[in-house]
Amino acid sequence: MKVKIAKYAGFCIGVKRAFKLTEEVLSKNKNVCALGEIVHNKSVREYFEKKGLKIIDDIKDIGDKTLIIRAHGIPDSLRKVIEKKKIKYFDATCPYVTKFKIVAERLEKEGYFILIFGDKEHAELKTISCNLKNYKILSTIKEFQSLPSLSNKRIGLIAQTTQSVELFKKVIEILVDKTYELHIFNTICDATKLRQFSAIDLAGKVDLMVVLGSENSANTNRLYNMCKKINSNTIRINNIHQLDKRILRGKNTIGITAGASTPQWVITEAYNFFRKI
Repeated sequence: MKVKIAKYAGFCIGVKRAFKLTEEVLSKNKNVCALGEIVHNKSVREYFEKKGLKIIDDIKDIGDKTLIIRAHGIPDSLRKVIEKKKIKYFDATCPYVTKFKIVAERLEKEGYFILIFGDKEHAELKTISCNLKNYKILSTIKEFQSLPSLSNKRIGLIAQTTQSVELFKKVIEILVDKTYELHIFNTICDATKLRQFSAIDLAGKVDLMVVLGSENSANTNRLYNMCKKINSNTIRINNIHQLDKRILRGKNTIGITAGASTPQWVITEAYNFFRKI
């Protein structure tokens, strides 16, 4: 059995930074928590929980713990509360999220109505839109198609950093016909683009495409959906232990890709498993 790993797969720069910072904080502090998962990956969560990290959902549960702000960031209003309470914290917010939050706020100050293409309940977008007043988040192509004419508004368009490049292009095509002034910022990060392009390329060359990552990872799910369009024999699993071996029957070449929050050890474990068959 031949096994190929996509040229770009696994941790992106922002996730690497958050992972490294969390390890450092845990090595020097005993009572550490995070408001939500550091990144959306089950293996990473379990890894840090074994090292003592407490995942909490409410600021009331911080108590005297040291806080790590996850890679998706938090709204400024929450950050102000944390600082007012003098809670010790370390910021693992992805630099791209911070950068694009500033872009969105600048567009609004310049008089643009902001349209954001992304998952409405995603933590990243709650951070990016926290100070905006004139904005709307749309999650599907149909939602953009259903928009009325926007020719009376100056429109600023941005996307979730892990959004589909292909779908973002379709959104732009739709808005060109609905707007008079359209200011576009391509806020899909380079790591996302590279992972999408390399995954799509590999999916067309193998008998089975395996996408590694958690079900609550937006970028992993997009990789899965993209690969599925190219190769119907595409599966998504958290790790190799979830694999139903029956699916390997008649498969001679296996392709592996992984979401930007999937650690290297999960990729290596899957690769070694297939290599032994």
